[in-house]
Amino acid sequence: MCRVRCRFGAGEIDYICLLCGGNLDVLYDYEKIAAQFDKARLAASCNFTIWRYRALLPIEHSSPVPPLTVGWTPIYDCPSLAGLFNIKQLLIKDDGRNPTASFKDRRAP
Repeated sequence: MCRVRCRFGAGEIDYICLLCGGNLDVLYDYEKIAAQFDKARLAASCNFTIWRYRALLPIEHSSPVPPLTVGWTPIYDCPSLAGLFNIKQLLIKDDGRNPTASFKDRRAP
């Protein structure tokens, strides 16, 4: 986590702060997003990759889209493993299908 509250614009930096070396988090302008994106548009999308959320991502509109299938990875119900651990249900998300190899894909806030 960035320790000095650094600010960079989209396209100015990759993943770490140039000043302190900490990981950068994206801060969104939710009012601006709400003005150009809504749930109906999302529900109507047949794009089942991360690019269905392009309007929400901190990238320039003109940025090229890599030809990779990212996102929408399956969740498996694993009743036999749940039984081994004596729990009601165990779900496993298969993010191994993502080509990003990024820990930021599933980092908790």
